[in-house]
Amino acid sequence: MSKALHPTDLRLREDFCPHTLTLKKEGAQYDRQIFQVGVAAHEILEALGKSAKENPELTKHDAEKIATDICLAITTEGRKYDGKPEGPMTITQAVEGKAIAMRYFNYNLMSTTANYEEPFAFNEDWEPVDYNDPSALFRTIIDVVDIYTEHNDDGEPYKVALVRDYKTSWHIVTEMLDNMQRKAQALSVHLKYPDVDLLKMEVTGLRNYKTISKDIYVHQQIDELQQTKKDLTIAIKAANTKSNPSPGLNCMGCPYAHCCTHVFALAKNSSNTIKQYAAHLAAAKALEPAVKAATKEFPTYEGNKLIGYIKKQRISPVKDATQQLWELWQNNGGELNGFIKMLPMNTTTTKKILTALKKQGANSDEIKETILKESSYSSFGIHKK
Repeated sequence: MSKALHPTDLRLREDFCPHTLTLKKEGAQYDRQIFQVGVAAHEILEALGKSAKENPELTKHDAEKIATDICLAITTEGRKYDGKPEGPMTITQAVEGKAIAMRYFNYNLMSTTANYEEPFAFNEDWEPVDYNDPSALFRTIIDVVDIYTEHNDDGEPYKVALVRDYKTSWHIVTEMLDNMQRKAQALSVHLKYPDVDLLKMEVTGLRNYKTISKDIYVHQQIDELQQTKKDLTIAIKAANTKSNPSPGLNCMGCPYAHCCTHVFALAKNSSNTIKQYAAHLAAAKALEPAVKAATKEFPTYEGNKLIGYIKKQRISPVKDATQQLWELWQNNGGELNGFIKMLPMNTTTTKKILTALKKQGANSDEIKETILKESSYSSFGIHKK
């Protein structure tokens, strides 16, 4: 029986190349540091959600204690994911994740009816099975699944499933609602809860408080769900079939680039300058976290070069610099218009002023269209299409 796959496995294969799954199955290590803050936030929100379900009167004081206990556990014992133990994370990572989770908890109600970190598993016939069932061919865990009943304008009841995915990325875009992960989540909830009439798919940014959503009306869009099942079946079969590696531009960002022999072979032997450059860059970027860790306390010297952290000086204005300059400008006969023309007005400052105006009740949306303009520029590098 082939090993059960997750949406993250399919995404690895799609974003990079088939060899990523081979390396993963072989137990190749890759740096998880960039994910640890998100892991901490998810662990804490799961615990808070389950506690709120057991105790609807959960207080902020209780939540703080729960979050602190989770931080202690994940920084001393580590955690288990999908039955596999993971080592402890740093205190800094855990505390940052805790801050993100607590900010969300303090300003959002945790449903007392939802399932948190709900597991889903299906066999080759797409029949729901226990998560740990050896016949499982596809598995996924969804952050929040809340099943409830609403009524239409005629008073008729219909069943709704709110399906929420937490993200700690700053980059929350509408395309996330149509990617394979979201489609797999929608299909999974539909197959496990076939009496649900409406799937409300949500992606919630825990850092920027942005939520994007999409409604799937099951009866009207059943063909789309069936197509997702067919697409996933093909993807799973392809992922479980031995495939040739395809090193090249896709190596950039691959979490296994540091231990992939094909990347280094491409970097050394390729006659294609562009692919050779991409392979060198991918290998260097993949090794960077380990090099940073190794040189965190002391740089490594060789000849007249060193690698590691060094202190540099930079000059920046103090908080009240603008006020001091304005007073001096006035005292020397300067006019307001002349002073304003010298102030740097960048996009960030402009948006801050517009936001402040909006909070004061001004209609800043109209002027926003006239004072902010979009323009094109060139940026060299390896980019995602």
